[in-house]
Amino acid sequence: MAAAVARRLRVVRAEVDIVLAGGVLSATEPQFHARLADELAIMATAIARRLRVVRSEVDVVLAGGVFRTAERGFHERVELRLEAAIPRARIRRLVEPPVLGAALLGLDGLGVRRGGAAERRLRDAFSARLSD
Repeated sequence: MAAAVARRLRVVRAEVDIVLAGGVLSATEPQFHARLADELAIMATAIARRLRVVRSEVDVVLAGGVFRTAERGFHERVELRLEAAIPRARIRRLVEPPVLGAALLGLDGLGVRRGGAAERRLRDAFSARLSD
């Protein structure tokens, strides 16, 4: 069965393609990161509008693998677009994996003291896994 599936799938390229408003744009094309930054800012702005927080002080957290890029100008472009659309936003990049936040919320739910030994062990465990 796996062989049949493999025959049906043909890998055309190794790079990632993303579907943007104007069509498919290959990650190897020079304007890819600029278009991606614009699209991400548009999506974040749309969410802020739906939540009616465009004029409020609000945290905008940039999270996910796409924000790990080292592409020069990508983060700057996203942030410039967001600052123009949501002027009072505090734009932050997620440093720890989202699952750490879930685990910390679990500790809160159990009534564990913030900043205590359990939280430190949890943060240390994630830190050790990320450095491996």
